[in-house]
Amino acid sequence: MLGQLHITLGDLRSVFGFKARRQIRELYLFLLLFSFASSLITIFEPIFFYSQGFKLWLIAIYYLTHYVVYVVALPWGAKLAARFGYERSLAVSTPILVVYFLILSGVTEFWQLFWLGPFVLAAHKIFFWPAYHATFAAYSNSDNRGTEQSWQRIIVYGVGIIGPLLGGFIVVWFGFAALFIVAAVTLVLAGLPLLTTKENQQRREMSYSAGWQVIRQRANRRMVLAASAGWMENLVYMVFWPIYMFIILRSAELLGLVVSLSVAVMVLWGFFVGELADRKTPRVVLRWAAPFIAASYILRILSHSVAMILPADILARVSDTSMEVPTMSRLYAKARRVGSLRYMLAFEISLACGKVVMAAALAAVFFFLPMQTAFVVTFALAGVMALFYRAL
Repeated sequence: MLGQLHITLGDLRSVFGFKARRQIRELYLFLLLFSFASSLITIFEPIFFYSQGFKLWLIAIYYLTHYVVYVVALPWGAKLAARFGYERSLAVSTPILVVYFLILSGVTEFWQLFWLGPFVLAAHKIFFWPAYHATFAAYSNSDNRGTEQSWQRIIVYGVGIIGPLLGGFIVVWFGFAALFIVAAVTLVLAGLPLLTTKENQQRREMSYSAGWQVIRQRANRRMVLAASAGWMENLVYMVFWPIYMFIILRSAELLGLVVSLSVAVMVLWGFFVGELADRKTPRVVLRWAAPFIAASYILRILSHSVAMILPADILARVSDTSMEVPTMSRLYAKARRVGSLRYMLAFEISLACGKVVMAAALAAVFFFLPMQTAFVVTFALAGVMALFYRAL
């Protein structure tokens, strides 16, 4: 199957020559600054909690709390996006994330703010993710969805190549509080372009149960299984793998350098994955990508030195890109047919429910097992769950 995935010169021309619609171009512009701000923080957020002395099982409880709140509140965020428009919803999400970063900056002085974080983060996400996904689903080019997803990831991670390195430098020299404030200021600038253009979108009403109705439909069972089971792995990828790297590397600066190098490789690979998804169908790419994610966790289990962390992280990010681009391409194609916002709301609910289960399981793993054993169990579990991405 891998032998069929070759790229021609014409394929490369189509990667750089496609034209996106206005709504997608505006979303790219928003993502440019938003992603840079996020790249400063994302890798360091769980590390910040760990460095402040919070136990790993308590960090799992933090994200468990967050995703429970997110599942409950998510339909209301979608209702507001349907009524007021996707761009306005994205714009509203930005200052909420600013507040979240400011809350994190205060945790060093007032640890009680730790428990406010999950609620504010959920408030940001209910405005961001339904509108973000619905914009791509509604306005993406049906012939170039994979390519558009590649460009989305090139923007998100391309500008983020320097983010982890700069973030690590800021943490070492000025502390986590300064990092959160720099990210907050950048986010304020990111939201401005969305407020300067008029959005021509008809207001619609959406019931609270709309997403759950989609989940219950027999035709959507494969999506629900892939989202709820496969995306359990994503919680490990986003939270516990960075903490593990930090424990091994023992330096925020070195961690930032490793992640920046890995992201650079991932961006180069991302130029081609979307084109493969468009030319060979997303499912073909997805079916060989999921086992590579599972294999990456075997390498992570074996990564006990600085020399092993870099190749493990490169494989993790390349395989994640190979999975996510065709996955989102398939999801957006289906959402366009059945209702962009309703379908992507159902996807987000399914994803969040899976992460609730995974966070609860990891809280128990890290509470009852020694740290090294707990990480082995965590990575093994994530590798198994990654295979469910193939269900889509």
